[in-house]
Amino acid sequence: MLINNYKIRSVQKALISIGYNPGPVDGILGNRTRQAVRHFQSDHGLFSDGIPGEITRYTLATLLRERGSEFPPEIEEPVKPTFREVEIEYHTLSEIVRNRGFPWAIENDWINLVGIRGFHQGNVVENRFDFYNDTILVAINQPESLETSPQELHQNRLISFVASVDPGRLRVPNPKGVAHLETGFYRYQAGKHRGREPALVQAGPVTVLRYFDDTPRSMIPVKETGWFGINIHKGGSGENVGGWSAGCQVVRGDLWNSIIAIIKEASEKGQKIFGYTLIESSELPILPDLKEQGH
Repeated sequence: MLINNYKIRSVQKALISIGYNPGPVDGILGNRTRQAVRHFQSDHGLFSDGIPGEITRYTLATLLRERGSEFPPEIEEPVKPTFREVEIEYHTLSEIVRNRGFPWAIENDWINLVGIRGFHQGNVVENRFDFYNDTILVAINQPESLETSPQELHQNRLISFVASVDPGRLRVPNPKGVAHLETGFYRYQAGKHRGREPALVQAGPVTVLRYFDDTPRSMIPVKETGWFGINIHKGGSGENVGGWSAGCQVVRGDLWNSIIAIIKEASEKGQKIFGYTLIESSELPILPDLKEQGH
């Protein structure tokens, strides 16, 4: 990844202004600057690789704005990250779902949704509550025609959205424990979250594990299955999930319009039920490769 020295200098100044020590403001991505970036990334739920990429710079700029500061003037503020194609292949993902015995819609222009806990920006990461460090993938079935060449067949697409599949920090948590959606397959339909915002709402019961995030290993989770309003909807655009989710699956706010447009298009093509499969990042076959590459 090529990042010019103006961007590095800008990041260094920004890090200093919020209490990190990247060393001298020299525009060089040296060891001290990389370490400061790693600390910032780790503190804010990002993949900690020491590289101030687009997501890291955007998170840094967002934090500065929230504190009433401006991004250093040497370079324009980073553009909001948008949804992007991912390296996981469509058919690999569909096989993971099918091998677990779950259904997978195959109709043209319909979509399947897969949430991956602990998978962020294409990397397997430690899952941390109250951060957008998970992913929701939208698998779009592309139509095939008689004119399609063999090389162009199966041009189905995957689009990745930064998300949280776990709840944020709540002021008043449920006394039985906070609801974490259990891995598995669930059915959703287009509707409105809490009767207000366009969303995917439960079209069937879901199973949650209730426990307190600060002490998940010190108690036996309470498992419940039912209609709890565990929807898929828009989250906030800050660094923390907070009150945006008490157990729902939330897409980071600045990306939500893109995913809702895809859902609307599929609905217009006749899709009424949207399958959503939640898995752990450890279930991905790419996990060994990521480890070998130092991720």
